[in-house]
Amino acid sequence: MYILFTHAAASVRFDDFLKDAILLNTRGTRDVANLALEMENLAAFMHISTTYCNTDKQVVEEKIYPPHADWGLL
Repeated sequence: MYILFTHAAASVRFDDFLKDAILLNTRGTRDVANLALEMENLAAFMHISTTYCNTDKQVVEEKIYPPHADWGLL
């Protein structure tokens, strides 16, 4: 038996304190990704991000962009 694991949780409130929003939207993703790594029969892990990322770019390509900051230092 194979498992498909989908993660789409995030805070989309735009009045959250920045530190809270970063922790909710990045640490939660990291935690479920770590959980997925422990799943022996995992066939795929899908993370659905918000549409408000890479707003400094005119065209967003299907690639991994370097982070603008280290959320762990907040």
